Amino acid sequence: MTQPNFTIRADGQIGVSQGVLDASMRFKTENMNTAIEITGYCSSDRRIEGSLLPQKFSFLENGEGDIFRAIEQNIEVSSGTLILCFENNDNETKSKEETKHKKKTKHKEETKLDDYKEEIKHYEYEEETKNDEHEKEAKHDDKTKYKEEKKHKKETKHKEETKPDDYEEETKHDEHEKETKHDEHKEESKHDKHEEEAKHNEHDNETKYDEETNHAINEAKKFRKPLKIVNLCGNSQKHNIKQVLNWVKVNKIRHLNIKGPRESNALGIYKKTDSFIYNLLNEMNNS
Repeated sequence: MTQPNFTIRADGQIGVSQGVLDASMRFKTENMNTAIEITGYCSSDRRIEGSLLPQKFSFLENGEGDIFRAIEQNIEVSSGTLILCFENNDNETKSKEETKHKKKTKHKEETKLDDYKEEIKHYEYEEETKNDEHEKEAKHDDKTKYKEEKKHKKETKHKEETKPDDYEEETKHDEHEKETKHDEHKEESKHDKHEEEAKHNEHDNETKYDEETNHAINEAKKFRKPLKIVNLCGNSQKHNIKQVLNWVKVNKIRHLNIKGPRESNALGIYKKTDSFIYNLLNEMNNS
């Protein structure tokens, strides 16, 4: 057969991409009568992590720029993109980011608590000052009471009876203000906590996969191409193969782009990918 009926492409990076290419080449060698094309765009300098692409991948085409542009080109020319990964494969990066986020949140909460404590102390100091002034005023009024003439006794008595009521009202008002401030602080803390959780969730989505894999997912969505994400450590390989075959059939994909993390971001991903793609192609060939 000279006309391929199925095309697989990858960018050649160590990890998922090389697992795809090696498995596809092995399958093609064992099934010479099966028309399958293996290709892909790599970065223009043909560099992979720490070295250059091996000679066995010389069939890969030079892309227009760096690896991210190569990822985009592979998505553009294919009819669908399959992402192979380990769930939350960028664990080290995520762990560091989570620790940083927790420390930042804790510091913010502690600062707010300290500010609130200072505010309460200041308020309590004002309350004590008011009480002292009231006591002084009461003493002064007592002295004045004994010095004033009889004609002022009624007025003085009325004044002394009224002041405790005024003070009681003032105290109630101050307590109400104190409670209001406390409630406002609680509401503010709840709101800030909600905002922090929302930011944290958004941050989780951004760091779920490594940078290249995230880029591939976003570009596939941007070009509105069929996209399938498979966790190689989730369900059984048999289940995952069945899901991918059904996805390929439903979307009529004959030109499949495959991407995922580098080996350095997901230890063991190369072997998992090699096994998965080899068995996927055999199932595809027998169906």
